[in-house]
Formats: sequence, structure tokens, C-alpha cells
Amino acid sequence: MKKTALIAMLALTFGFAQDAKFSGLGFYELSYNNDKGEDISNTFDFNRVYFTFEKNISETLNYKFQTDVGRKGDDGRLEVYLKNAKLSWKTDFGKLVFGLQGLNVFNVQEKTWGYRSVEKSAMDKFKFASSADLGAGFYTKVGEVSYSTLVTNGSGYKKPENDSYKKLSGQVFYGPAKLNSTKGMNVGAVITYEPYKDDESDAQKVIVVGLFGGYSAGSFRGGAELNQLMDSAETDNVLLLSGYGNYEISKIVSLFGRVDNVSEGDFSNSNVIAGIAIKPEKGLKIMPNIRYNKPNEGDASTTCNLNFEFNIK
Repeated sequence: MKKTALIAMLALTFGFAQDAKFSGLGFYELSYNNDKGEDISNTFDFNRVYFTFEKNISETLNYKFQTDVGRKGDDGRLEVYLKNAKLSWKTDFGKLVFGLQGLNVFNVQEKTWGYRSVEKSAMDKFKFASSADLGAGFYTKVGEVSYSTLVTNGSGYKKPENDSYKKLSGQVFYGPAKLNSTKGMNVGAVITYEPYKDDESDAQKVIVVGLFGGYSAGSFRGGAELNQLMDSAETDNVLLLSGYGNYEISKIVSLFGRVDNVSEGDFSNSNVIAGIAIKPEKGLKIMPNIRYNKPNEGDASTTCNLNFEFNIK
């Protein structure tokens, strides 16, 4: 089965090479942890490897397939997942997207942060939402204001649907979506709603709301977000604050930093990342960084990382 899938992907790649795009993106790191409780203090690892195939069928139709190679949570094995398998159709009213697709919850904030190869965006890291899901979406733009609505399974892209309920996701924002490549500012809001039944078959719901903003001008880029997760089955809500910035010293060297704080009831945890991004060649980034983690109870920990990003287009 794996050989068949590989042959099919190669056939697609070479068969449509003239008018299709194939790209690869890999995140690699060396990490050192000073926590004496850890059995392994230093590791080499792949965080993510993406392979993407995209083709324009016409001026209004486009399809995209993307695989995601990452570690399996329970035993650490590398596994291949399908992250995107979608058809995008541009109409006079907006764009319709069908299939397995990226969600509209933290896609704008992730671009403002700009260092997915170092760390996931805040909502992704603390599991406020999945980065992709199976369903249908509608995107439109009026002037500088962008709107989108998605109806998806709610189980993410690594798991099949596990109930009959669907997840609703809405996003509205003003300004450019990709501040890591465009100057300007944006401000927006997101909301998700997903009903479910608990172990006692009682009706429950999870609601996520978020506000975000970003700014990019000259050598500086920065952003902040405020998010809250409300589960009707839980006593306390989860509050997440995140702020991040990037300063370009030259075309090759940039400084970056980020602070996250997540709290739920009496528990809170703060994370700080500070590093340098070096771009010696096109398609390569080298990012030494330090991470500090401090829970309100317990010991703090510090990790030194050397992250790499390989981009093949």
C-alpha cells in the first residue's frame, strides 16, 4: 500500500510537472535540557516534514495534497499523515473549499509569529484547535476585511470522526493575512463552537474565542493574542495570552522572541522563547534559541535549541 501511494505521488508529480507545483519543508532541531529529571538531556530530531503537491485545473479550480511527517505521541515513531487533500473553487461570491483543509482559527497569527519551525503558534501548542480538519469552508473579502466560515468534523486531521456533531469555525480580520511577507497591520477575531456528549451522555459544548492583532513596518514585526477555551463540562475556563516579535538586523540576521501564559483555575504556566534567525542561503534558516518554562508550582526548566528549516520549492 505504501509503495502504491509513493508510485502514485511520483506519477502525479512528473505527469503534471509543467503546470503543477511540488515543494518540501522540513523542521530539524538539536535540543539540550538542563532538567536533571530528564533521562535524555540532548537529542537530534525532526519536528515536521511536509511534502506538498498543488495544481491549478483552471483559473477558478485548484487542488492541493500535502503530507505531514511527525512523531507519534505515544511511542515517538515517525508517521505520515495526510494534512491537506482539498479542492478550492473561486466563485463570484467567494471561495469554496472542500475536503481536508487548514482551519481558520490561528492561521493569521501563525504567520505573524513567523517561526513555526521553532515552535507552534500558541493556540496550536496548547491545543485550543487543530491546524487542519475535514469539511467545507467559505472564504470572502470585502475591501480590507476578510471573512471565513468552516464546518468540519472537529476531530482534526490525524483522527477519524468520532461522533455525529460538527464543529463550526468563524474568522474575521482586517488587513493582510501574512505579515511575515507583507508590511502593514491586522486585527481580528475567531470563534469555534463544537457540541458533544460526555461519558454520561449529557450534552456538552466547547467554545473557543480569540482576539488577535499584528503589525509589520520597517525592520520590526510583532503581534499579540488573547484566547479563551470554555468547556461546559469543566469548572474553569482556559485563558491563553501570547505576545511575539521579530527585529531584522540585516537581510541575513534577525532577532525573535515570544512569551506565552496559559492559566486554568489555580494553575498557570509561562513560556519564554528568545533566539536569533540566520538565513545564509535561500531555503535555509538556522535558529539558535533558548526556552524558559515556569509553572506557578514546581521547578522552572531551561532548554537550549538549535533549529533548522529546509525549504524546497
